[in-house]
Amino acid sequence: MKKLVMGLLIVFFSTLFFGCKKEVVLKDVDMKLVVEEKYKLAIKDVYFTIPIDYDNYDLSDLPEHSLDAFKLIRKHMIRQRCEVRLYLSYVLTTIGDKIVYHLPRIDDKADLFDGVVMINYPYAYKQETIVEILKSLIEKDHMMDSDSLRLVHAYSYYGDTSERTNQDGCFLVNTNPYGHLNKTFKPEMFSKEQLVFHFKANLYLENEQPKLWVDVASYKDYRAFIKHGQLYITEAAGGFDERYIYPNVQTLTESF
Repeated sequence: MKKLVMGLLIVFFSTLFFGCKKEVVLKDVDMKLVVEEKYKLAIKDVYFTIPIDYDNYDLSDLPEHSLDAFKLIRKHMIRQRCEVRLYLSYVLTTIGDKIVYHLPRIDDKADLFDGVVMINYPYAYKQETIVEILKSLIEKDHMMDSDSLRLVHAYSYYGDTSERTNQDGCFLVNTNPYGHLNKTFKPEMFSKEQLVFHFKANLYLENEQPKLWVDVASYKDYRAFIKHGQLYITEAAGGFDERYIYPNVQTLTESF
């Protein structure tokens, strides 16, 4: 009986440790190189890349502007455990802003072109415009350093995998980079296709020139998203709750 129990335990732990081994031969997909070759243009900047939690949504959950891209790429997704299978990248190309859906790896026998699909940027405000509006708001606050404004993260309604810690026997670390922000800022407020931009900006060191800041914790967080063609921006920092500051100043619990 003891030998049987020991044998079952060995099988169980072997499954945990070796369950992530590749089941097929894969090759890496270099998104930038494939885009440049497939679409005959150059990528000037990659604003951000986020994982898409495709398995938790059916096609009816997907944004309309991305539906065709998903249909093209899903047949080449490798259904393996312990591996992020699809990414969304927001890029600046020589012909403007684009959204790219791409696989990190693809079957060795498949064409690399099949692992990358690019679409036109579908939102009402591009990142450049969001940054301009946000800087104009920051410059009205004498304590803020608008020159230090930077994009630190982005996430999506259908791409937020930060709260998962275990999936298919794979132990994932919680990598939520915006968990310190107000919990009342909920994804269900967004349209399904919503992207959320997360910025930071430093505070000035009071009565000091040139523009220096107190320490690494002396900053404000800003989140921006577009809903029904309107840009919304929130502000948060130590000492006060997150609130909307654009287009109007209001609390997160107030309705649009």
